[in-house]
Amino acid sequence: MLSGDIPTDQRFYPLSLTLEATGANITNISINGGTNNCFNGIGTPNSVINLEWNGLQLEDPVVLAENFVSIAEQTETQFDCSIAMDYVLMLPPGEVQQGFKDRLCEIPDVEYEEGFCEVCAFDLGGEDITICQGECITLEMPFADGNSYLWSNDSTTQSITVCPEITTEYWASLTTIGGCEASDTITITVLEAAVFDLGPDQDVCQGDSISFELPFSEDYTYRWIADGITLPETSNIYGFVVQESIQLIAEIDNPNGCVSRDSLQINALTKPVFDLENFVETCQNDTVFVTGPDGDDLYTIGI
Repeated sequence: MLSGDIPTDQRFYPLSLTLEATGANITNISINGGTNNCFNGIGTPNSVINLEWNGLQLEDPVVLAENFVSIAEQTETQFDCSIAMDYVLMLPPGEVQQGFKDRLCEIPDVEYEEGFCEVCAFDLGGEDITICQGECITLEMPFADGNSYLWSNDSTTQSITVCPEITTEYWASLTTIGGCEASDTITITVLEAAVFDLGPDQDVCQGDSISFELPFSEDYTYRWIADGITLPETSNIYGFVVQESIQLIAEIDNPNGCVSRDSLQINALTKPVFDLENFVETCQNDTVFVTGPDGDDLYTIGI
């Protein structure tokens, strides 16, 4: 049995009830009071009951929203604004609903559900950003379904990754599905940094020499690192005899705080070891085969 008073705040919500019977089927449903009630599910374990108290029918949702938003604008009370918010949220998303939201959100000193008042202002990162040459940074605008984006480089994605070579100003513009527009700008200051490339990974025979040269400046500080160990060499040129495979890293410190680095892998190859006999007697026009320690042919020599 259901009982209770009709809501007195003028929000005559129709009420729908879902019944689920366990181990039995519903044989009868009796509703006392109200008009235009309906139900289904007789003979089944599930039923939906729709109640419409006293036969009251809801007005057009847009008319209801307009009425209660107007009341909220007149009283500017939290109570009336909260009721008006409920009616506005009953409307489908779109320009009409957004218009009511904008009117309610202009009323001072009122709190609504989180996200009800659309605030599309955004900040690309607060203060301007400083990076070193060769570095990249990702800029992004807030995400929401239906947002449209535009960047100063003509990108239309929510975020962009930029790698400016010189100090550059970027601007971003956002438009929400409700028509709220906002923009922001940010300046990325690029500090000078040494630019160099150690080249691709190399295969070098054991016992062979290899060397590297970095761009020179008296203001630079150089650092060479082999397999994670910082070497004593502090010159812009470093050479050595390869004995084993290593990962070599070169770093250059700039007085402005920028650090440039690059790395490569040096793979040490084992040289074949073999011994030619003192002399070989053979006939003219014969072929001599020289083999390595594993029996592989290394050279074919025609006499």
